[in-house]
Amino acid sequence: MKPHQPVIKPWRTPPKNARLVYKGRIFSVYQWQQKMFDGRHVTYEALWRPASVNIVATVGRKILVTRERTPGTRGWYWGMPGGRAKEGETPLQGAKRELLEETGYVSHDWKLLGTERAWSVSRWESCWYLARNCKKVAEQSTGPSEIVRVFAVDLEDFLNRTLSWTGSILTDFAEMKHDRKMREAFAKEVLGASRTG
Repeated sequence: MKPHQPVIKPWRTPPKNARLVYKGRIFSVYQWQQKMFDGRHVTYEALWRPASVNIVATVGRKILVTRERTPGTRGWYWGMPGGRAKEGETPLQGAKRELLEETGYVSHDWKLLGTERAWSVSRWESCWYLARNCKKVAEQSTGPSEIVRVFAVDLEDFLNRTLSWTGSILTDFAEMKHDRKMREAFAKEVLGASRTG
């Protein structure tokens, strides 16, 4: 897998001089005076929201994928455990909570695979985590906003399913389908430390 470096200065908070002009359930709108190159100040505006978290979770030599349905979507779609960090949570705390809620699994072996962030006026991070050696400790505890079914699949099946997803890290998954060395390196990182039983 290509290295995806974590963002050095994440957009977890607006600029210090920003003013909150609207707070929704997920998005908050901030405005601030931004100094231009000619010395003038112009009002800038952006949407902020908590980070998205996506988890490549392994159980033995399998990877967990989800089959999900949410209100307002057409039918079922494939995904992986994840969701949105809550206000006040770090992305890793959000990832651990989402994994437990959606699958009933926990891991004590976490690694940040990479961080992406939007460069438009909608600003938030999308954090990708690896959770190795997951253990089932509870039943799912999803709310009425989603139905999640969990499946443990092999690496080939996992890569096949990611072809329909989007995101630059997911592009790497698609490349792995046809690049043996890349796939072997990913398998070693993701599955090599997994223990069965």
